[in-house]
Amino acid sequence: IIGLFFASPLLLPLLQFIQLSTRKMMSSADTLTLSLPPGNLFGLIFPNLGGSAEWMTYFGALPILLFISLCASRTGWKRTRFWLIVFFISIFFSLGSYIPGIQIFASLPGFDLLRVPPRALFLAGISLSVVTAIGLEEFQHSKSIKTEKGMRLILSGSILLVLLLMVIFSIKSTSGRLGFLWGGATFVLAGIILLLVSYRKSNALPFYLLTAILIADLSFVSYHEIQFRKSAEVFESSNEEVSIVKDNILSNSRIYSPSYSIPQEAAMKAGFQLADGVNPLQLESYVKYMDIATGIHWEEYSVTLPAFRTGSPDKDNAGVIPDAELLGILNVQMIISAFPIQEDNLKLEAQTVDAYMYLNGKYRPRAWMQEGLQIDADGKYQEAAITLYSPNHIQVNAEGPGVLVLADPYYPGWIAKIDGKKGSLLKIDGLLRGVELTEGQHTIDFIFRPILLYIGLVFQGCVLLIFCIFAFSRQKRKDP
Repeated sequence: IIGLFFASPLLLPLLQFIQLSTRKMMSSADTLTLSLPPGNLFGLIFPNLGGSAEWMTYFGALPILLFISLCASRTGWKRTRFWLIVFFISIFFSLGSYIPGIQIFASLPGFDLLRVPPRALFLAGISLSVVTAIGLEEFQHSKSIKTEKGMRLILSGSILLVLLLMVIFSIKSTSGRLGFLWGGATFVLAGIILLLVSYRKSNALPFYLLTAILIADLSFVSYHEIQFRKSAEVFESSNEEVSIVKDNILSNSRIYSPSYSIPQEAAMKAGFQLADGVNPLQLESYVKYMDIATGIHWEEYSVTLPAFRTGSPDKDNAGVIPDAELLGILNVQMIISAFPIQEDNLKLEAQTVDAYMYLNGKYRPRAWMQEGLQIDADGKYQEAAITLYSPNHIQVNAEGPGVLVLADPYYPGWIAKIDGKKGSLLKIDGLLRGVELTEGQHTIDFIFRPILLYIGLVFQGCVLLIFCIFAFSRQKRKDP
């Protein structure tokens, strides 16, 4: 409960965002995607070096050894049973669709918002961290654990079994041999040290060795999960397209691609703003608008916008004709595609080896003035001058009367100030932000001030205050 209150400045806005996002569109199949194959549980002992990050189950040899030892020890089990149970639940949940009937569990409120069951393994990591600390303390200071012959027998049997598996797998396996050798050797070495500690009076040296083994073990495995690439190699594939875009669009304009032709990292480096991309949390109102604007209809949950049916961006959406007017309303000035697009309002500006680059003849500015509340694609509008643009504060100069429309999605928490006075924020066509202006020149400030953030900060402050009062009162009682 304390944790929930302390996290409320983040938790409350997140819960609000989830309700407005496509996350609630997920089916049980979406929830259980990338479930952990049971065979990957061998990764608890033998790390799958360079394998999928979603299916990495290696926590280090020492934590698993201490886990086994405390499970086999009466005193150790009493101290750690809560964390051991958490570990088993985490492993069980990570198997996802491989567990019969789990679809019912995955459809329960709260759980139906989660994806990729193996991510629950972070709970296993937390529990093993606690188990490791308690286990080292037991071996160093507790006399009872050293008298338990059953614990020694199970620990010895585990070491011999892992040694045998290491030899068999490293001989028969054509790939992953280094992982089998490393995991087995680390397990055996740490296990032998623990056995020696259990047979003699403790001193600090074995525990320094175990700590060094643990650090070296996790560092070695983590190193093999990192891919080192030069920045020039990362951006090289889109350099030509980026250069053409810079020469043809305005600073505040957006780009759209039905084929992910400008990767997000390249757009970030160049300072471009995308109307598409990869994001596991997307606004439902924006996705529905883009469904019509792009012509790419997708009723299921997708982490990409637009969706790619087979995971091949360069060809999945070929032949689909976007609506240039609707994309233009979203301030999309250029469309970049891996395949040609036949649309009368799109002018082919350039062509590279990998992309066709079109200018949108129906492009609109980021902010404009119009007469009514409804956007008329062919109607008259007048561009409004943006003098400040940031994620949390946008300033526009415009002349009324009329409605100022900002080509950015409406979202709870935005407020509008007209000439320093709070105005009424409008939701235009179910998606965009706008304000109604009277006659004359006006300065409009759009400022993001989410009320739930401030409520969360109050909750957090109350928790901190209670802690301070409690700590002060305890200290006062201890003073003579």
